[in-house]
Amino acid sequence: MNHQKNIPYKDKSSLRPFNDITLIIPTLNEAENLPLLFGLLKKLYPDIKVIISDDGSNDGTKDITEKISKENKNIQLINRSKKKIHGICISVIDAIFETKTENFIVMDGDLQHPPEKIKEFKESFDKNYSLIIGTREKIKGWEFKRKVMSYVASLLGKISLFFRRKKIPKDILSGFFGGKTSLFQKIINKNLNKFEFESYKILFDFLKILPNKIETKEIPYIFGIRKKGLSKINKKHIIAFIKALFK
Repeated sequence: MNHQKNIPYKDKSSLRPFNDITLIIPTLNEAENLPLLFGLLKKLYPDIKVIISDDGSNDGTKDITEKISKENKNIQLINRSKKKIHGICISVIDAIFETKTENFIVMDGDLQHPPEKIKEFKESFDKNYSLIIGTREKIKGWEFKRKVMSYVASLLGKISLFFRRKKIPKDILSGFFGGKTSLFQKIINKNLNKFEFESYKILFDFLKILPNKIETKEIPYIFGIRKKGLSKINKKHIIAFIKALFK
């Protein structure tokens, strides 16, 4: 007799192996959010690998990660506090080269990206998609100014990709995306000069250099409200993105 059919659907995802995925979380002062995020990940995907690539937090983010990593060997900390170059882009690149699993997913540590969607990424990896993009179909809590900034940045980015004759997905600035580790490691090694390391939109940098032939999947999601803490976007990030448009 097959007892699996009696298990409710909502519990089935936890029975599937997620140990072929590394979750890359670039952080800067996310100590208030990480305990909740770690708790959700442990409940939903107990065997998933996690790399916290911390860019110099001074709020205890590193201490929290180190403490939890002693209890959960699947969690790893990259301490970038003494690195010469800082930024989300370079933090993610460092983590990709530390990744040992077949697949990786990049997501924020502030719970604006829903962990529940990771199972859909897993399904897409299993269907051999090489690039998976979490596409924001709705954004909660943004003021008008932030919406305008995002619209203008997206428009400029799409124009840049158009002139490069690159594939243009719906959400080119998403911070929630994943890929095949070996492919992305090779792409980075061959195109280091194309990255703007201090930029905060690394997916855009990848879209500039990834071959059009790779299989891409877009997964819609609702971009939530930051649980705690403040957004880190500042003028330096905006300038870095403008530079990335022309690299």
